[in-house]
Amino acid sequence: MSDAVDAIIGQWVKERPDVAEDLWPVQLFGRIQRLARVIDKSAKAAAAAHGVEHGEFDVLTTLQRSGPPYTLTAGAFLKASMVTSGAITNRIDKMEAKGLVERVRDGDDRRTIKI
Repeated sequence: MSDAVDAIIGQWVKERPDVAEDLWPVQLFGRIQRLARVIDKSAKAAAAAHGVEHGEFDVLTTLQRSGPPYTLTAGAFLKASMVTSGAITNRIDKMEAKGLVERVRDGDDRRTIKI
C-alpha cells in the first residue's frame, strides 16, 4: 500500500535519480509527521469525549498522576509536563475560569501557589 510519502519519493526519484539513495530522511520524517497528526487528532477526540480540550486533559492527568493531594506548584507542574511555562499559565488561567482547577496559596509559604 502506498501513501503520500511514497508519491513524494517517486517524484524525487523521477526528477533526481541520483539522490534516490539519500531520500530516507524524507521518508522517515514525512511518516513521523503524518503519524503525529493522526495521534493529535485522536488525543483531541479522546479529550473532547470527556468534555475538555486536549491541553486541559493534559493538566488534569498530570495532577492525577502526581498522586494525593493532586496538587502541584507551578514549578513542579512545569517539570512534570512537556510544555512551556507560558502554555501552563494559559491553560491554568482558562481552566480556573471554567472551574476545573483552582490556585491555592500554600499555608506554610504564602509565596507558593499550588494548582
